[in-house]
Amino acid sequence: MKVAFRVDANLKMGSGHLMRCLTLAQLLKAQGAGVFFICRAIPDCFLQIILNKGFDVKSLAGWDNQIQSHLKHGDWLGSSQVNDAKQSIDLLSKDRVDCLVVDHYGIDITWEVMVSPFVDRLLVIDDLADREHDCHYLLDQNYYLNADVRYEGKLPVYCDQLLGVKYALLRPEFLLKRAQICKFRRNVQKVLVSFGGVDDENYTEFAVKALSTIKMRGVKVDVVVGNAYPYYKKLRQLCISLGFSCHRQIDNIAEFMYEADLAIAAGGSSTWERCCLGLPSIVISVANNQDELVANAAVEGLVYKVDKHGLSIEKLSIHIQLLIENHSIRELFYNNGLSLLKGDGAKRVCDILTSHKLLVRKATAVDSPSILKWRNHPSIRSKSKSNNYIHLVEHRAWFLRVLNAKDQELLIIEDSVTKLAVVRFDLKNETSEISIYLVPGEEGKGLGRLVLNCAERWLRTEYPRVKSILAVVINNNYPSHMLFLNSGYKRNETYYSKNLA
Repeated sequence: MKVAFRVDANLKMGSGHLMRCLTLAQLLKAQGAGVFFICRAIPDCFLQIILNKGFDVKSLAGWDNQIQSHLKHGDWLGSSQVNDAKQSIDLLSKDRVDCLVVDHYGIDITWEVMVSPFVDRLLVIDDLADREHDCHYLLDQNYYLNADVRYEGKLPVYCDQLLGVKYALLRPEFLLKRAQICKFRRNVQKVLVSFGGVDDENYTEFAVKALSTIKMRGVKVDVVVGNAYPYYKKLRQLCISLGFSCHRQIDNIAEFMYEADLAIAAGGSSTWERCCLGLPSIVISVANNQDELVANAAVEGLVYKVDKHGLSIEKLSIHIQLLIENHSIRELFYNNGLSLLKGDGAKRVCDILTSHKLLVRKATAVDSPSILKWRNHPSIRSKSKSNNYIHLVEHRAWFLRVLNAKDQELLIIEDSVTKLAVVRFDLKNETSEISIYLVPGEEGKGLGRLVLNCAERWLRTEYPRVKSILAVVINNNYPSHMLFLNSGYKRNETYYSKNLA
C-alpha cells in the first residue's frame, strides 16, 4: 500500500497540520505502507522534521503571493488550486498511490475533483467546515457541540465522516504515558508553557512574564518552543534569568505533559494531547480557527479558557494563580480529559485506511458461476439495460466470448477477503464503454467511487491509447447517475463521458 500526504507548514499556518499528518504517516509506515509527502515551499526547519522521520518529500515548484481565491485561507496554498492539482497529479501519476491524505485549508472540492481519479481513496483532514469537499473520508478530530451538522451539504453522500476526539491523531507515546498515570496530584510542582512550533505572536514570552510575577516556591517551569519560533534567543535569556528551563524542538513532549501539573498553552490539536494525559490547561486561542474548538472545550469542562482580547500580563497571572491554588478546578479538568480521550484515534484512522486495499484482476473461468449469480440478482437486473433472467447456457456462451475477445475486458475488483465489484470495458479505438456494478450486499458502503477509480486506473495503465470512457445508465438507476456525476463524468442526453487525458 502506498500513501501520499498533501500538506504544508510555514510561519503563517504553523506546524500543526504537518505534525498530525506525520503521526498518521508513522503508523501507516509501521504497518508496511510506503509513504511520501507533497509540499510547496516548506521551510528547511519543517522539511528536516519530515526527512528525519524517514519520509521522502516531493516538492511543488513556485510560490505566488497574489492568489485570487474564494477560500478564506486560499493564499496559504501559494498557488491556484488548479495549478497545484496539476502539479500534484504529475507526481501521483508517476507513483501509484492507494490513498491520498489532504490536510490544507487552501484546498477544497475544486482541487479534489481533479486529483481523485488518480488515487483509489481520498482522506481530507479538516476542522473549519467552511467549504465543500469531494472525498471518501472526512476526518475532523476536534470536539464540537454541533459536530453532527457542521458538514451538512458540504460532503458527497458516500463520504464516511470520522468526527470527534476518538479519531484524534495522537502519537503512540501519549497512549504509553497515559497508561502510567496513577492519580491526580493536588499540588502544582511543575508548569509547562507551550504555544506550538511557531508562535509568531509570541504568546510564549507573554506567559513566561506572567509566571514571573507569581510567587511559586518550589515550582519548576518548562518552556517548549519549535525550531521555527522566531524569538528563541531572547526567550532563552529571559528563562535563564528567571530560573526556568527552555527547550527547543523536543521529541518527547508527551514526557513533559505527563510530568506537568498545569499547562499554559494554545488551542489546536495539542489540546487533545493534554486531555489524553489529564493535564489541566489554561488555553488561549491564538488563531481564528481555534476559537470554536477552545470555546466548546471550555463549555464541556476540558480546558480553562482565557480570552486573548484585552489580555494583560497582570490578568493572565491572576488566572494562573487561581488554578495553582484551586486543586478542585484542576481535578475537574483532569477527570474530564481522561474520560474523553483514550489516545487510540490515530490507530482507528490507520485501521480504516488499511482495511480497504482494493485489487483489480481479470476474470477467469472460476468466476463464471459467481458472475451469473450476481447478474441474476434482482438488485442488478433492475438496473441493467436488459433485465431478463440469464440462463446458464446463454451465460456460458457470453462469458467464453468475452474472455476471448480482443476488444473487451472483464474485471473483478476485490479486497483481501471479498469480491466487491464487476467491471467490463468494451474497447473501440480511443474510447471505451464501461459497465460496472457492485456485488449484491456490498451496496451502501461508499465503495462505488473506490471501485470506479480502480477500474479507471487499470484502464489507463493497460490501455494508454484510450482517451475517454462512456457509460450508459438507465433512468431509474439513481446510484449510478450519482456515481458518474460525482466522478468527473459529463452527462449527455443518453450517456456519460469522461476524458482520461
